[in-house]
Amino acid sequence: MLKILLIIFINFYIVIAQINFNTAKIVASGNSSVAFSRGIESIQNNPSNLAFFDKKNWEISFLPQINLNFQNSIFSYGEYKKYFIGNADKSPKHLSDKDKNDILSLFNSQEYEEIFLNSSIGILNISSNFKELKGGFCISINERLYNFNSIPKEAFRLILFGNTLNTNYKFNDLNGSGIWFREYSIGYGFQLYNKNISKIAFGIILKYLNGMGYYSIYNTNSNFLTTDSSINGNMNVKINYAFPNFFEEGNKYSFFESSGKGQSFDIGLSYIPNDIFSFGASIQDLGYIIWKKNSYEIEIDTTSEIKNIFEEDEYKPLKDLFNNHKNEIYNNKTILPYTVKIGFAININKISSISEIISFPVILGFQYSQINKSKQLLNRNYNFISLGLDLVLLKWLPIRFGYTHSKFSSDFSFGTGINTTIFDLDIALSNLQLLFLSKSIKTFGITISTKFLF
Repeated sequence: MLKILLIIFINFYIVIAQINFNTAKIVASGNSSVAFSRGIESIQNNPSNLAFFDKKNWEISFLPQINLNFQNSIFSYGEYKKYFIGNADKSPKHLSDKDKNDILSLFNSQEYEEIFLNSSIGILNISSNFKELKGGFCISINERLYNFNSIPKEAFRLILFGNTLNTNYKFNDLNGSGIWFREYSIGYGFQLYNKNISKIAFGIILKYLNGMGYYSIYNTNSNFLTTDSSINGNMNVKINYAFPNFFEEGNKYSFFESSGKGQSFDIGLSYIPNDIFSFGASIQDLGYIIWKKNSYEIEIDTTSEIKNIFEEDEYKPLKDLFNNHKNEIYNNKTILPYTVKIGFAININKISSISEIISFPVILGFQYSQINKSKQLLNRNYNFISLGLDLVLLKWLPIRFGYTHSKFSSDFSFGTGINTTIFDLDIALSNLQLLFLSKSIKTFGITISTKFLF
């Protein structure tokens, strides 16, 4: 049983996922640019900003444009290194009872650990802007994945101490979900109002979705009681999942193959009253995916008994139990978690009292974001407060800083790059402490973006 639990937990940690696909510029400024993003950055942030002209009329981005992010609510890098990496002489580390209790004490009053993993790949992103039309267009193809898991403290207790006699382990907080899909997008942002310096713009992006696969574990209400002769379990769990055909043996991978189809859209609104201030708001991923192939549901409410946890044959009834309760379902609908963003930005170098001192562009941005729960993929809402600072000390050398506060942690981000008149290369770290390998970090993230301008 210990072996099976370890495999499950390892899988939880290595799955890669995504809520919002952001470029390096957006990540570096702490995801605070809903009011001042332009060009390709508008596609992932606020479609109404497509209406505003940036450096060039056309921006084209293709691989590599990679976003990777990991967050967890309990373990820091230092604690992981202390307890789960071998000794200095590379010998295995044996945890004492004190070490095990110290690990469990990290949970404090929280009875579960939350893990957020997200990743995305920008296959193709194109934006164009025409002053004559007072608007801009975009098309994009992006691979998006995200994953969320809630692992109960009792699961860690079982792994660390084993099946202690006459102990009841509760797994009520064991939940998890993940999804992988490809989106094909087309969008338009246009200026509703343009008089002197003041502008108001609206934008919309329509998306066609190829659902590659997903899983959802919910309604878990299970517990295991250890006795002197066996482990007795009450198992109540519901699992939905789907996967594409190319995972089957003998099938060849097809880029356009999928297990589900769906649609979603983004909308945005921007207001620029003058050269100094700008305001923006957007709603992203309002949509769904309907799974039509290889879609299954497992619903179990039963009891089980394991007499010898070291015998592989003891787990065969459990495997049969899952197979016997597996039913294929058709047209199963998954509602995507949607995100609401609202914020403002200040062009500091445009303020009259400061413009004489600072001659280079300096933008300060603030943003509030909320990722809203979805029954199948996210069981609660998550809020983020962001503050960002963009400086262009030299025309080709941007410097970006950001601060993001969330339930998981408070992190400082950093980014830079090489920006020319025809090509941009940007890189961002979502946690500045990564530069120093700080032991206190609980999040990890890196984003690389490139684009051509003409």
